[in-house]
Amino acid sequence: SVTGIRTRGFVVMRTKRMGIVEKEEDEEKEEEDDVDYIMYVDIMVNDANAELLRRDVFAIIRTVRSSWKEKDLRLKVFNDGITNKIVGVYDDGVGGDGVDGMLLLRIYGENTDLLIDRDAEMRNLTRLHAAGCCPPLHARFNNGLCYGYAVGICPTAGSVTSEPIYRLTATMMARIHSIRAKPGQPTDPCLFTVFHRWLDMVPESFADTKKNDRYRKFIPKIKTLRTEVEVLERHLVDLDSPVVFCHNDLLLNNIVYNKSEGTVTFIDYEYAAFNYQAFDIGNHFAVYCCIEEPNYRGYPKRRYKKRWLREYLAALHAETGRGVTATELRHLYVQVNSFIPAAHLFWAVWGLIQSYHSDIGFDYLG
Repeated sequence: SVTGIRTRGFVVMRTKRMGIVEKEEDEEKEEEDDVDYIMYVDIMVNDANAELLRRDVFAIIRTVRSSWKEKDLRLKVFNDGITNKIVGVYDDGVGGDGVDGMLLLRIYGENTDLLIDRDAEMRNLTRLHAAGCCPPLHARFNNGLCYGYAVGICPTAGSVTSEPIYRLTATMMARIHSIRAKPGQPTDPCLFTVFHRWLDMVPESFADTKKNDRYRKFIPKIKTLRTEVEVLERHLVDLDSPVVFCHNDLLLNNIVYNKSEGTVTFIDYEYAAFNYQAFDIGNHFAVYCCIEEPNYRGYPKRRYKKRWLREYLAALHAETGRGVTATELRHLYVQVNSFIPAAHLFWAVWGLIQSYHSDIGFDYLG
């Protein structure tokens, strides 16, 4: 059931699967990652044109930042996303924080709920923010989220392997992998559960003739894809890679480097879940050669991967002070390399589904 408390133009929704549960105020404060108490703004953002987008985005901002004056607001549309549409709003008036204080609104892509558990995403964001791993989540609206802006720049194919970015990235991943499950929270690895669910959603054909011809010519049949996944599953499960809390989508555009503060922040935790440690790392390495166009020479060499993994393991052991052994490093190196083919196939299947459902102007079929 759902109850709503209306105040200042928005509705805070309290939703409980087993009915309405009354809570003491101090209990509410303790539940830092309880998504039932995230501000809910009852607006469906219409991005059909710039005027409608601006109208709806500013209506949300008036609720989240009531002190901001509309005449001082600036709107910035980000064009890098291939799943959602991202819009930034900041106060450019006297006394405003400018771009550094920007709020981001993520407008969900068409039918992305088929691929992403939005409730789990909100739980992840609130918990990760409490752990100091991502900007705060301010509100949710009917087709998206409003959250804080991570100040900095995304690394390039050339800079991601440089000092200190690679070291900071490895350290942040170790920090996220150290987040423990809440009591009763499932910790089964999501990889093959999601794989099989996504395979059930792969289209059989496309209405667009040209797209369908490419699909028939270049993409293996569903039966072949299923067989490939089953082979990977049999092999990879036996490697006993630890199951940890993972980002699962660490593209370069999901890493933000703040040079002045000497920090790295990860963003876009839509696919975050408990998963195999080696998948999360291997997936990150895989994207080095697929930034915008395939460039297989960008794939990291053995020496770099081992340097990265040593930084990661050192950060993972920071609390205990235990050193990194050669055996441990070699073992993780083998596991990570073994999971990289799974990362490639995972996002290939994702692309097939997106090519059928998404309204974003991106060629998912490649």
